[in-house]
Parts: sequence; C-alpha cells; structure tokens
Amino acid sequence: MRNALRDGEFVLMYQPIVDARSKRIVAAEALQRWADPTRGLVSPAEFIPVLEQTGLIVGVGTWVLREACRQGAHWNGDATAPLMLSVNVSPRQFAQNDFADTVRRVLAETRVPPKRLQLEVTEGLQLDVALQERDTAIARAIVDLGHGLGLRLTAEGVETEAQSEVLRELGCDSLQD
Repeated sequence: MRNALRDGEFVLMYQPIVDARSKRIVAAEALQRWADPTRGLVSPAEFIPVLEQTGLIVGVGTWVLREACRQGAHWNGDATAPLMLSVNVSPRQFAQNDFADTVRRVLAETRVPPKRLQLEVTEGLQLDVALQERDTAIARAIVDLGHGLGLRLTAEGVETEAQSEVLRELGCDSLQD
C-alpha cells in the first residue's frame, strides 16, 4: 500500500448524481480506486481495510479530499450551476485531532466553498445511536464539526426509526438507509 501511494497508483473516479426532474448532473461522489499495474483496478473492499489497519487511510484520505476538491474547483470554475462534491471520510481519518484544520486548509487551497462539499463518514462507523451513549457522542461530534465547517451532513446506514430520531435531534441534514 505504501508503494501504491508513493507511486501514484490511487485514482479517483466520480459517480454523477442526477436531478430526477431536470436530468442535470448536480453532484459528484469521489470514489477511490487502486490501479494496480499488474492486477488492474482493485476493489476498494480489498484495499480499504488494509489502509485502515495500517493507518495509511489518514494520508490517503487527505489525498482523496484534496484531489476531489481540485477537480471540483476545475469543474465549477465557469459553471452557472456549481456541483456539490461528496467525499467519503474514514472514521479513523475523522478521529484525527487536526481533521477540521485539514478540511479548512484543503478548502482554502482549492477555493471550494464549504457549502459545495459534503463529507460522508464511511460505513466503517456503524452507529447504533439509539442505544449507546458513546456512539451518540461520536455522532454529535461529527454533526458539530460538519456544521462548524459550514457543511451539510448525510448519515448513511440509518436502519431504524430510533436512529433517525436521534440523528434528526442532533441536527443531521439528510438520512440515507
């Protein structure tokens, strides 16, 4: 993984998000892929757990954020209807003390307005927020940080009405199952 990072083998692909009525692309989700020179594109299911276990996910995650924002700034440069960018963030990356500063720095470097960035904490962070105080505290910290950065927040993997209720009370902007 260290060699893949050093050798620039990680790439971003973008999944368009289309407005159902106008059929216009309104957002793009950055999806990380590993273009292994011998195996081709490697499934994230194979390499993300290794990045998480080794701690390399923090550096790779920062690279993903920066590259996605650079691409978004390029796309939005002359756009009359700028795109929203969606970037996945690892729970380990989010837990870094300097995470908020990293996001602010990348936004300033790329000149992407905070309202154009949506951060999604990946499925690795499964909250059963209705039942455990610690998980609710983590969710509250995520929501507070996101709103402090001027971001809209989408909670993914919401499976129960109790989870929905807690996330609404915490101020989460959107819920997705």
